[in-house]
Amino acid sequence: MGRVQQHPGEGGGDENKSAPARGNRAQFLGVVCRGGFGLSIDEKTLLVGSPKSPALGDLMSRQRLSVLPSTRSHAWVTDIAREAVAQRLMQDECARNIAVGHSARISGGLQSDAVLRLRVDIHLVAKVGDESLRLQERYFAVANGVLPRLFPEALALLQLKDSRTVLLMEEVRGESALDLIFRSQTGMEDLTALLTMVQSRLNALHKLPVAAIPLDLVQTRDMVDPYTGRLRNKLRALTKLDQKLERIWTSPCEVFGLICSPLEPTLKSIELWLRSQLVTLKPVFLHGDPHLGNIFCRLGAKPKVRFIDPNADACFGDPIYDIGKVLHWIEAVGWAAYKPSLCHARLTNSRGKERIKLASWLSPRTSQAAEQRRQWAEKEFFRIFPVTRTEDKARLFISVATAHAGLALLLAKNRRVAASRFVLAHLLRSISNWAELYG
Repeated sequence: MGRVQQHPGEGGGDENKSAPARGNRAQFLGVVCRGGFGLSIDEKTLLVGSPKSPALGDLMSRQRLSVLPSTRSHAWVTDIAREAVAQRLMQDECARNIAVGHSARISGGLQSDAVLRLRVDIHLVAKVGDESLRLQERYFAVANGVLPRLFPEALALLQLKDSRTVLLMEEVRGESALDLIFRSQTGMEDLTALLTMVQSRLNALHKLPVAAIPLDLVQTRDMVDPYTGRLRNKLRALTKLDQKLERIWTSPCEVFGLICSPLEPTLKSIELWLRSQLVTLKPVFLHGDPHLGNIFCRLGAKPKVRFIDPNADACFGDPIYDIGKVLHWIEAVGWAAYKPSLCHARLTNSRGKERIKLASWLSPRTSQAAEQRRQWAEKEFFRIFPVTRTEDKARLFISVATAHAGLALLLAKNRRVAASRFVLAHLLRSISNWAELYG
């Protein structure tokens, strides 16, 4: 029977995992199957095969999958799910995820040296969500068609009887870039090599020919302004959850020694400025969410970088949008994604009641070695991702602020108030940096 494992970057409440869960539209579940094939979703067994032939080639291609008798409910398992997995499982994309594990000697004989019992593991990932997963499946096909194995290979799209959709895909091996910076003992040279590969692969994605992109993907992004609406909506939701922050809409706020003007007029100024800037930009094919938790790496003599979880609803537009997402967790905000308990903030009045002050800091328990790696990565980011024009730097500030807003809101929903305010302080600093250029 399948053993469910949480997919990196979609963690739950454990603050030591790579990242907190992002929203409720889709859910990642890793699948490891023993002694055949099994797929578990939401702790319910979806499919299981019991092969009678010892030949690996026969393991999936000749055996029809059937539902195991169990006390668990399988009423929502559909015939199309069984057929789709049975037909696709032994194709090349899925075969890469089949590994022969533990073996035990059973016996020997005159015509054989040994008879062994083998354990076969199949490593897949199931993303459970709604109909929007069909768009992500198309995204994978487009991107991998031009840049092979940049993303996981989609194996099957399954429609469940309860109207949910399951996207079955290969598991991407390696460590997330977030773990390599904040947890692993990664050398500085390896971090530089990592960021160089990320820049190269992201640049290749941005150069994907527009003619190769289906029309439904091209039309997913509001080309007029992909930033301000998201920024305003997330900040509105955040201040409703954390009502002590409501004043930032109408009063100045001091962060990191900078004065951030009231949000309401500032966002209006940003919106007007962006409309004049973005109308002249040439849109490109985007990942849409390439933060460090969605970048997987295998370091060594032949290092590799692959991306997971693109945002197919926001995959065509300003390339700075993606670059800001990469910087998002390279900044100190990455600690709030990796281990929120280390992030602190204090909200006080400054100069009477004229403005508020939002102070933020990291706990003394923070690993100094990890913080040094993060600071090194931040310095190398600006060398490897050259953003030289003033207007591009200004859009990068807004892109980073937009990414921070999503994390701040998520942390607030998870009742991580101090970590949420820590992220908000960095968000307001990014907006203040934009204001210094164009405010």
